[in-house]
Amino acid sequence: MTPTSDPRQRLLRSAAVVLASGVVAVAVVAVWTFQPLPVPPALAASPPLPPPPPITVVNPTRWAVVLWRPFQDAAPPVVVAPVSPLRLFSILRRGDTWIAALDPGNGNALVYARAGDAVPGATVVTVDARGIELRSGTGAGTSRLELER
Repeated sequence: MTPTSDPRQRLLRSAAVVLASGVVAVAVVAVWTFQPLPVPPALAASPPLPPPPPITVVNPTRWAVVLWRPFQDAAPPVVVAPVSPLRLFSILRRGDTWIAALDPGNGNALVYARAGDAVPGATVVTVDARGIELRSGTGAGTSRLELER
């Protein structure tokens, strides 16, 4: 056989040699891989080891979070007398009767009221020399207005 000068044939021969070398290498590695390893006599006679304890990757106590709590009954609301828009302007005395002059705060004239009279949003309970006691129109509570000194 004479070497050829044809580049195609030279390339095919080179490829065949590389392919054959690869097949032989894979076969050698496969045989070596599936061959059982020799066991030293000292290890062959020892008893089997107990299984290792399980490894906890996630700490479950870190995830023990309360995401929901059931509703609890709320305490009943405390009844507070609403703040009256009325302002006590003055207190007058006519005979034995006390009369309160109230400013309703809406730009209208003063409202004069005695005990028992109805004023905007409230009823007058008592009037004395120092102030006036009002009961809310809804009956929710009472409030006291005193003269500012």
